[in-house]
Amino acid sequence: MNFNVSLSARHILIGIALIPALVSFPALASPSPQVCDSHGLVRGAEIAMENLCFGCHTLSRERIGPPYQKVAARYGQDPKEVSVLAAKIKNGGSGVWGSVVMPPNPISTAEAEALARWILSLGQ
Repeated sequence: MNFNVSLSARHILIGIALIPALVSFPALASPSPQVCDSHGLVRGAEIAMENLCFGCHTLSRERIGPPYQKVAARYGQDPKEVSVLAAKIKNGGSGVWGSVVMPPNPISTAEAEALARWILSLGQ
């Protein structure tokens, strides 16, 4: 078999960004497994890259803003937190993680929610 596969740098970065979320899924070992929405998670990572979120945030290290894994740990796995975090992403804010202000992001509510779900998945 001969496969011609063309991967862009964007696809490779998305794959790298998703590794922590895909490597350990405790939900798969729980008595009531949860469904993994991999397409939604990929879209969340794409939104982060398209909107330059990685300019201030990383997966695990402090930069200008908090690392996504710390955000996931703070907000937990409560489904209600998706809308709370999405509102913070969309509207911006300050004071939660120190004195640095996060500006509002010009994205739709659906995109903010997809990004929030991806961020929260990093805490699983």
